[in-house]
Amino acid sequence: MKELSILYEISRIIERRSETSLDEVFLEIIRVLSTGWQYPEDTVARITVHGHRFATERFAETPWRQASPIVVLGGETVGMVEIYYLHERPERDEGPFLAEERALLDTVARRLGSMIERFQAWDSLEKSESQFREIMQQSFDMIYTCYHEGGIAYISPPAVTRILGYAPDEIIGRRCRDFVVPSSLPAWEEGGRAKISCGEPVEGLEIEFRRKDGSVTYLELNESPIIRDLSVIGVHVVGRDITDRKQNERLRQRAFEQIERNIEQFAILGDHIRQPLQVILGMTELIDDGGGYGGEDPGAGRPDQRLHHGP
Repeated sequence: MKELSILYEISRIIERRSETSLDEVFLEIIRVLSTGWQYPEDTVARITVHGHRFATERFAETPWRQASPIVVLGGETVGMVEIYYLHERPERDEGPFLAEERALLDTVARRLGSMIERFQAWDSLEKSESQFREIMQQSFDMIYTCYHEGGIAYISPPAVTRILGYAPDEIIGRRCRDFVVPSSLPAWEEGGRAKISCGEPVEGLEIEFRRKDGSVTYLELNESPIIRDLSVIGVHVVGRDITDRKQNERLRQRAFEQIERNIEQFAILGDHIRQPLQVILGMTELIDDGGGYGGEDPGAGRPDQRLHHGP
């Protein structure tokens, strides 16, 4: 019963890992562990992990020692659990120690190995999440996760404020389509939702979104379905602001249309100019040819006759 109580207490300490530091966890375990042997008043204990030592008060190394290695996944030994009696005790199964105490010590060492693996996994996960958040916060694009049930669960803080004008807490829990301009809803449903519901990714979907101030911005969306138990439950989205690009495209289109109109107007103006010009040229030719029908003016050389052509 005492051994089971020790294991239960150690399990309780491990489960409280999120509330305390790893060093405090080892110190609590070592204090509990020293009470599990026949002579607790004469028992001291030490845990060594990656070169760090955690020991009970009055700890001292003596000849009466019991130890078990701490082994993690892959067979790597990362530490040791040690029990010492400060004074000589009668011989039992393993020196002065009982076989049940050996089983308890080995069980505790295995539990510590599993705990260290979990802590290392948690630390790696926390580092990954921290790096992920840092990348998201530095990302120029707006990145968000939206579930069919529950709406938007995450959206990158700086980008959503810069692109849509909202703070993240104003968007979390709302539906994605709440921010889509009505004119873009058909493209949103046909080009995005239809493919996502079939488990297919979507690339380059251009959708108009309404900003908090009522203005409109264009986003180019790349979407990936979130699949769980063979069902699509949501979508991961990366949205890039392409408003400037769309405005430039519109300006270029208007410029091309204006050039086409100008060319048409120039063609019409050319027709209007060409007809009177042809008349003038024709009259000029008649005048040039009509004086003598190609001959010399009969009054040439006589000033009086050149000046007086009247009757």
